[in-house]
Amino acid sequence: MSIFTAAIDLLVQPPGDLVYFLVTLFALQQALLPASLMRRAAPEAPGPRRWLWALGGMLAGRVVLILFGLLGLAEVLSPATWLPPLERLIEVAGTLLVLWALWSDRAARWQDWALIVLLLVAMGFCTYDLYFWLPQAGQAVAYNATWGAWMWEYFALGALVLALLSCLMLRPPEWEWAVGAVALWLMGHGLQLGWADLSLHISGWARLTALIVFPLLAIFVQRTLYANFNATPLTRPAEGRPRRHPTGAVPPSLDFNGFQALFGGIESARELEPALMVASSRLAQLLEAELCVIALTDAPDPPRLRVVAQHPPLGVLEYPVLDLSDYEALEDAWQANELRVVQGKSLPAWLKTLFGEFGFREAGPLAVLPLSSGEKKVGMLLLGNPDSGRSWSPEALVMPQLTAALLGGAIERVQQQGGSIFSLRESNEDYAAALRAAHPEIARLGEEVSALQQELEDRGREIARLHVQLEERSQPSSTELEFWQNEVRELVRDRDMLLQDRNRLGEELVRMRARLEQLLDERRLLIRELENLHTQLQTAQATPAGMLLGLLIADAGGTIVMADALARQLLHLPQGEVAGIPLDGAYPNPQWAAAINELLSPEPDARRRIHLTLQVDGKTIEADLVTLTARDARPEVLVVTLRPEESFAERQEVIVGIANEFRTPMTSISGYTALLLGEQAGILTDMQQQFLERVRANVEQMGQLLNDLIQTASPDARVIELTPEPVNLISIIEEAIVGLSARFRERRLAVRMDLPPELPPIKADRDSLYQVMLRLLSNAALCSQQGTEVLIHGETQPAEGEQPLSIHMTVTDTGGGIAQEDFPKVFRRFYRAGQPLVAGMGETGVGMAVARTLVEANGGRIWVETQPGVGSTFHVTLPAYLQGK
Repeated sequence: MSIFTAAIDLLVQPPGDLVYFLVTLFALQQALLPASLMRRAAPEAPGPRRWLWALGGMLAGRVVLILFGLLGLAEVLSPATWLPPLERLIEVAGTLLVLWALWSDRAARWQDWALIVLLLVAMGFCTYDLYFWLPQAGQAVAYNATWGAWMWEYFALGALVLALLSCLMLRPPEWEWAVGAVALWLMGHGLQLGWADLSLHISGWARLTALIVFPLLAIFVQRTLYANFNATPLTRPAEGRPRRHPTGAVPPSLDFNGFQALFGGIESARELEPALMVASSRLAQLLEAELCVIALTDAPDPPRLRVVAQHPPLGVLEYPVLDLSDYEALEDAWQANELRVVQGKSLPAWLKTLFGEFGFREAGPLAVLPLSSGEKKVGMLLLGNPDSGRSWSPEALVMPQLTAALLGGAIERVQQQGGSIFSLRESNEDYAAALRAAHPEIARLGEEVSALQQELEDRGREIARLHVQLEERSQPSSTELEFWQNEVRELVRDRDMLLQDRNRLGEELVRMRARLEQLLDERRLLIRELENLHTQLQTAQATPAGMLLGLLIADAGGTIVMADALARQLLHLPQGEVAGIPLDGAYPNPQWAAAINELLSPEPDARRRIHLTLQVDGKTIEADLVTLTARDARPEVLVVTLRPEESFAERQEVIVGIANEFRTPMTSISGYTALLLGEQAGILTDMQQQFLERVRANVEQMGQLLNDLIQTASPDARVIELTPEPVNLISIIEEAIVGLSARFRERRLAVRMDLPPELPPIKADRDSLYQVMLRLLSNAALCSQQGTEVLIHGETQPAEGEQPLSIHMTVTDTGGGIAQEDFPKVFRRFYRAGQPLVAGMGETGVGMAVARTLVEANGGRIWVETQPGVGSTFHVTLPAYLQGK
């Protein structure tokens, strides 16, 4: 019994009570999902309706308990006063709701009234119990010792006995799961009635068994609903009415997680058409269709639909546009906004034409499902089986109808956000129109240049003829000579004007030809981008949805050649063409520019991968910069991926609150440990002193972890106020070693300092620099092999070019090294390479993230190098303090 008692003590006290609530809430949510889906698939069925109300009520009760607990933490009310009777009321109400839901196969109106009456009685008794309990709450009396607690247990036992008898008598589908869950539930309340801990306010045995009961209940609800719906008979359509397929059975192999991930990927997509292209293949697999086509509204009157996604894909850039007036069943389904099925031995001629549009030679059964959101029609889903000819049965059309309803709402929500990859195609059409408009102007200029050239040649021949005539006249008169000289001067003047016009038109023609070449190059670039995008969309079916990554690509000269929509949004780049913008100007920051210069440097020892943290308008962006090199190892392309950091403000506040609550018992443990080590309670043996040293080292480690957790999870964790001043690095290192001396002694580690006698002072904030050293040495102490040594090395790096005088320091451990692919994740928050206990990293990842933030805030850099099988070396470079600067 001691094991169960310890488990109960863990569940009734923080943070174990949080684990209890999380497990129960998750189990109820898992049971609520299939009940909600079945309720939507069959609104008139009593089973899904009752289980939806029962599970929703139990979930709401747990939420009320959590709210009361939070009010207690805020000191608005006393949890010990209000929570015990309220938790008993919610427990009894849950048993009554489960009993009511078990009778869904034999539902009757009197059962609803009986449930309402019993719930009102339970609420009345709760009010009566509170009236007697409130005066006793402040008298150090536990609620488990009151008569009200015993009465609640009798109520719960009675309801659970009836539930167990109902399971054995009714025997619903998968009734064995229900019997097991109710039996364990009944056992928990029985143990609470016989062996209750009278010093507690909480029903410990009920909480302990609930950790098993609620997951079993979730399994039972899911399996019994599926079994009931697979057995539901189908009704025949009335004579003379259009053929409509009723809601029927749900396939036993239905992948609810697959549908949930699919619709989540569509609604989280930034661009609708690519998401639908990826979803069409997944829908064809989930709905077991050989052809899956998704078309969106192109024109309302006459109605036309533009195909945006098809499985299997056609392999073309332009999908067909369907005029619904050419296809009878499609127009009928669109006007009535209802399902239509075309199948049978004799298929209409237009059906073969329609399948031909999708690349099939033969026609087959076709299911037409309009996509709508409320009264608004957004598109159409077409499902066909042209290869096998398999007909669509009413059972097989249940999930397509539900899928169409959910898909229509998802498309409507994404369309309200806007965005489409077809803007590239529109830009290509604009460039083509500009090219067509420029061709007549170029032809006109060419004709003018030809005419001027011909006129210039004519004037040259005229001048030559006049010169010949002038030479033939042996002794011309002075008047004739003056006349011909004037004629020659006018002709020379006209020739000079014509030459100027020709030069001007020639320069204009050169500019127009250069513009023409530029337009042609841009058009070819757009065509290549469209082809690459189409290829990527065809291969994107295996790519997980919901990956929010911005992409920037620059050439070897540091000029942007491509930027997607998310990258432009994150860095506030222009929405139009960004090609030709310098990459170092996209984010004005010295570290950003220095990283780009190093990555594009032709030096063989330059780094080819750098991780940076950017701050844009108060938002944090994680940036990974990678250089792609040519065969001669020279930089060719620079790829930048941008990832916005997620925000979990509410959960962070809860984590910070819980972490602060841990400080009180830790302070007590630390104080008593210090008293024992000081031999205030008696002389200690060597082994006792060694054990206490280990306790103190672990308490100090836990304190540091709590500080990291609070600093990282706090909503204002990114706000860092620094006071730069000259700091002696050697003294900071010695203080950090003294602070971690207990941990080094516990793991029998030696610390070797390879430092010069004197180092120039560092320009940094002293407290933040101490935190950096503390985390680097703590990581080395935690991951190094016992009995080895930790090496600290420091040296001065002289100024080079624009790089000022700096101090370079390293901390080397013997932890076995870190995998190369985990390097970008070493300094990421809430992450540690590989798995939680992987060799090579001692810190949780929070400490390294804090160290990186503090180093970068002080104007420095931090990175890691590793030697597989030996250990890792963390490098830190900080600017030196220069007098007068």
